Amino acid sequence: MRKYRILTPGPTPLPEEVKAALFREPLYHRSQAFKNVVKEIQENFKKLLKTKRVPIILSSSGTGAMEASVVNFFKPGEDVLVVVGGKFGERFYKIAKKFNLSPIVYEIEWGDYPKPEKVEEFLKSNKNIKGVFMQICETSTGTFYPYKEIGEVCKKYDALLIADGITAAGVYDIDFDNSNIDILITGSQKALMTPPGLGIIIWNEKAHKRLGVNKNYKYYFDLEAEYKNQVEKYQTAYTPAVNLFLALNEALKLINKEGIENIEKEAKLMSKATLNAFREIGLKPLSKNPAIGVSAICLPEDIDGVKLVKFIRENFNMYIAGGQEHLKGKIFRLCHFGYIDKFDTLNQISAVELALKNLGYDFEVGKATQKALKVFAESERS
Repeated sequence: MRKYRILTPGPTPLPEEVKAALFREPLYHRSQAFKNVVKEIQENFKKLLKTKRVPIILSSSGTGAMEASVVNFFKPGEDVLVVVGGKFGERFYKIAKKFNLSPIVYEIEWGDYPKPEKVEEFLKSNKNIKGVFMQICETSTGTFYPYKEIGEVCKKYDALLIADGITAAGVYDIDFDNSNIDILITGSQKALMTPPGLGIIIWNEKAHKRLGVNKNYKYYFDLEAEYKNQVEKYQTAYTPAVNLFLALNEALKLINKEGIENIEKEAKLMSKATLNAFREIGLKPLSKNPAIGVSAICLPEDIDGVKLVKFIRENFNMYIAGGQEHLKGKIFRLCHFGYIDKFDTLNQISAVELALKNLGYDFEVGKATQKALKVFAESERS
C-alpha cells in the first residue's frame, strides 16, 4: 500500500476543511445561503490581496480568466504587448491572436525574465499599445517576473498591466491596490488549495473604464454580466460550480488565518532549501530569477527527465512535474505552495535522488536531502 502524493505545481493537495466542503450537499445557487458564501469569498479574497476591489469568480480553469481578460478589456485590432518566456506567456499570445488583437511579442529565453527598460522601449516606440500581458511567475520555467517595476512603466505610458498570478496569488504577498497591476488573474488549483475549476479575476478602476469596450466575442465570459451579478447581487450570471465555491471559501479562511506574510516566508525557505539541495549534487536551476513557488531544475544531458518523473510516479506513487515543450525531458519541477510543507519538500528531494541514482547519475545519495535539512535546521535556530 503506497500513499498517494500529488506535489505538482497544480493541482496541489487539499486540506481536510476543503475536502469536507466538496462533499457537502450542494446549495441552490440562487439561495440566500449561496449568496452569503459569495459575499464571504469576496471579503476573504479582499483581505488576502489587501484590496477594496471585488474579485469575480468564474467556473472555469485559470485559462478562462486569461481569456476573459482579453475579450472584455480590449477590442479587435488593438495593439498589445505580450511577454513570451514560457508555456503560459505563449498561451496569452495565442488567446490575444485568436480574438483578433494585434499582439506584439517581447520574447525572452525560457528561464530568463523581462526587463522593465525593455518593456519601456516597446511602449515608447509604439504609443498605440493598450496593454501588457505577462506572468508574475512563469510556471513552466519557475521564473519570477518583476511585475511592480514593469507596472510602473505601464503606468507611465498609460497601458494596462495584465498579470497572470495563477502561480503567485496565495504564495506571494500581493498588495493589489499598490501593486501597479491593473488586471490580476488566478486559478483555484494552486496556492489557493482548491481543486481545478475556478478562474478568478480582479481589476482596478483604471481597467474598469475599459470594461466592455469589446461588444463581440463573449457570452459566458462577459465580465459586465458577472460584475453586475456578483458585486450587486452576490450571485453568478450562470450556474456556478457550487461546491468549488464552498471549498475555495474554506481555503481562503485557512490562508488568511495563517497570514500571507508567513506563507510567503515559508515558500521562500522551501525554495531556498530545494535549490541549495540540488546545487549540492551538481544540478542547477533553470531560472535566472527563481520563483519561490516552483523550482525548475536542469538535468544532466544523459538523464531523461521523462523517465525520472515516470520512475517517481510508478515507484513512489508521487507526482512531480516535468518540462514542457522543448524543455520536456530536460528539467523537472517541484512545488512549494499550497498545502505543502517542509516535509513534503524533503520527500520530493529524496524521491528525485532515488530516481537519479536509478537512472545512472553518479553522486552520493542523501547529499541533497541532507543539505535541505541543514537549511531548515538553520532557519529554526534563527
